[in-house]
Amino acid sequence: MKRILIKSIVLCGAGFLGAWIYVAALPVAVEKLPFISRIGFVPYTLNGTTVVRETKEFIIDKAEAFPRATERAASYVVSVERVTKGVSQASSSGIVVTSDGWVVAPASIVVSKGEYRVVRRGELIPAALVRTDKKLNIALFSIDMRNLPVPEFANSDSYALGSSVIALGARTAETFENVLEVSYIAHLTASSIGFPEGFMSSLPSGSSVFTIGGGFIGMGVQASGVWSLVRSDDIRAFMSGSQE
Repeated sequence: MKRILIKSIVLCGAGFLGAWIYVAALPVAVEKLPFISRIGFVPYTLNGTTVVRETKEFIIDKAEAFPRATERAASYVVSVERVTKGVSQASSSGIVVTSDGWVVAPASIVVSKGEYRVVRRGELIPAALVRTDKKLNIALFSIDMRNLPVPEFANSDSYALGSSVIALGARTAETFENVLEVSYIAHLTASSIGFPEGFMSSLPSGSSVFTIGGGFIGMGVQASGVWSLVRSDDIRAFMSGSQE
């Protein structure tokens, strides 16, 4: 009985001592000796708030980042169709690049005296051809809409070798649908960006590539079965030339 009593007293004393250290002694020690807060995950109480450890770096789980990036990209991606008497003859994916209705798509869809429309979230919108660039193999269209969401054009600081990317395209068959592929940057120089073999193979020409943060990297254009990436910098220059 005496042993049990002694053990109980010791345990209670240890508990009170630990509580006193946590509530009173440790905050004072951290204030006087700041380096203590960097030892492991030392918690301390300050004004009723328990601080484990401050950090300026936040890591977002990719399982959450990919859906967010896809949802954001889907608001920019459209389908562009060449039509005859209201019937679609050919289509490709495209992307809205200005809030007042400019859309970029592959130039392969363009024919002399063609009529065009943009399909955005299932809505059919008449489109006018503004100009084409045969070297880049892209075309600029205009639709009569305002206040459209537009992507942020990614700069080289927003991605690196090994960075995860998504490619999103839109196509219309019986219904409008978005098609997604996920990959990473496998080759990167000052003038080119490369991805693993087979990337975008299931997507329509004109699909757009984005960083996980939603930055627009460029447009994938297919010609004679070969994919090439038209970088966002080139698309921006093409748009600037169209404003002159």
